[in-house]
Amino acid sequence: MRISWFGPAALVAALVGCGSVADTTRDSGGGDDQPSDFALTVAPTSLSIPINSTGTATITVARTGGDDAVTLSADAGANLTVAFSPNPIPAGSTTADVTVTATGGKPASMTDVTITGTVGSNHHDATLSVTTTTLTVSGIVRGARQGITVGIVGKNAITSGAGGAFSFSDVVPPYDIYTIAPSGFNGNSTEVNYFAGLTRTDPTVTAGATFGAFSIFCGISIPCSTSAVSGTKSGAGNVTDPVIIEWVTGSSTTTLAGNSTYSFTASYGTAATSIGSLYGLQFTRKASGGPDVFLGFAKSPEKTLSKGVAQTIDLAFSTVANSGAVSGTITNVAGFNAPSMSLYQQIGTGIMTLWQTNTTTTVDANFPMLATAGGNSFYVSSSDGTASTNYVYPLTQTSDVTFQLVTPATLSVPVDAAVDVTTTSPFQWTSPTGVINELGVSCGAVHYNVFTTANQAHIPELPGAPLPAAQSCSWSVSGYAPNSDVNASAAANQLETALIGDFSGPAHASTVSGTRTFTTP
Repeated sequence: MRISWFGPAALVAALVGCGSVADTTRDSGGGDDQPSDFALTVAPTSLSIPINSTGTATITVARTGGDDAVTLSADAGANLTVAFSPNPIPAGSTTADVTVTATGGKPASMTDVTITGTVGSNHHDATLSVTTTTLTVSGIVRGARQGITVGIVGKNAITSGAGGAFSFSDVVPPYDIYTIAPSGFNGNSTEVNYFAGLTRTDPTVTAGATFGAFSIFCGISIPCSTSAVSGTKSGAGNVTDPVIIEWVTGSSTTTLAGNSTYSFTASYGTAATSIGSLYGLQFTRKASGGPDVFLGFAKSPEKTLSKGVAQTIDLAFSTVANSGAVSGTITNVAGFNAPSMSLYQQIGTGIMTLWQTNTTTTVDANFPMLATAGGNSFYVSSSDGTASTNYVYPLTQTSDVTFQLVTPATLSVPVDAAVDVTTTSPFQWTSPTGVINELGVSCGAVHYNVFTTANQAHIPELPGAPLPAAQSCSWSVSGYAPNSDVNASAAANQLETALIGDFSGPAHASTVSGTRTFTTP
């Protein structure tokens, strides 16, 4: 029977009345008629976080009526950032980690963070109370120096106490800390060391130092103390391959006179006597010029040299039990002169040169492992005549020293011979990442060293070290790498220039830019 009045709308109404049509509002992430409901809790319910640090809590979901993924969000205010892992909380899981970061440079505060979980149209909240706290910064002046002016910008400067200790409370990181101290010959200069953007609570800061007459140096205006040393080589090795024989201070000879005798003049500063050992090392060389096979090593018993008095010290060589290899390729800075590469052997407090070359960038050498002498180091330096870069790699085992020399900073602002430069004038440069930069400014009797990972800085304006007026000044930028965090500038281990005498610790690089001048108003 044809019923013409029974249209589609009436048909749907009739079927719904009979319970035959499914709900079309089902959430796409589930499989039930409604999105799963849930409860949201956080533990702990409160955190105390130092500014510029993080704290963690756990979000827990208790689902009812389904197993949908729960998406998390947070209302944290301006002083905090919140991250969840995982997010969303997937089906089959009930927890997520919440990491709260207290933003650096913001004052201490107490904030209720609202954490919201969402499944479809269902929303539930949990509250996490977060208190951010300032730091107490307790450090020392390097060298345990007492009586040094130490300040944190925004706070009154203090004087370091016993052991160089100092302390500041209620510090908002990142903070800038500085030292002001006499420096130079008889303390006739003032040196400022300024560490920008630190967050550590235990800084070790450097301060300027004074010195008197150059009594420890010789050769220019003060004669060096010398002694004629001679002796006979015996034991392992032969009388034909190269031999390096050195007094512990470094004076050496590389040839044998006659069959097995040697003689040279040992120099040891300005002291009337020198106590130490005589060392000898014999080896063959590779085609590269680097050491190859070590034939023998000798170290004399402790001896005393007296100024102007000849001394006979014989050396009995023994076989070298262990050696290592160093190899690799050095990539130079574009436009720089051919790099100079050197291999050094420590001999007590002295240094023995095993290999030097500037005709290749390929490293191919062996080095001895001598327990009674000390360590080894591989050193590279290069320059364009104004800027320079240096790299040192302490060697303890076979090593690949393939690396790129670090590019020195390129100075930008102020231009050379700029005028009317003040403490508000920006100093800008370009330098690679992973470098702590040291802006060095010399203005007459005042010297400023500013440590930063940024590519710009200002001369610090400090009551104890004002910028001299109408003064001719100079500036440059040194670099220390690898360092991604400026906190390394105030670490217990001081930033170090890469030097030939670095026989321990990690490989590191240092650079020095060219120099520019300016005048103050």
